[in-house]
Amino acid sequence: EPSLSIVTFRLQPPGVDGTELNELNQRFLKQINASRDVYLTATELDGRLTIRICVLCFRTHLERLQLCLERIRDAAAALTQ
Repeated sequence: EPSLSIVTFRLQPPGVDGTELNELNQRFLKQINASRDVYLTATELDGRLTIRICVLCFRTHLERLQLCLERIRDAAAALTQ
């Protein structure tokens, strides 16, 4: 039986914390969404900016989720090099 879900995550490279880490994750989110073929949102949990993947449609295909993961990997690589 299909179920809908929300997954939260954040980019957390070594040596980056606090406000700087929240700002990095805001840039991370913008970088992911810049492709305009996936759209993620953010929330604040315990003062930490956290990025969310929310699958709203039970008909979402695996290929779409793989594309989303590719965008996340590309953005992470771009921001941590």
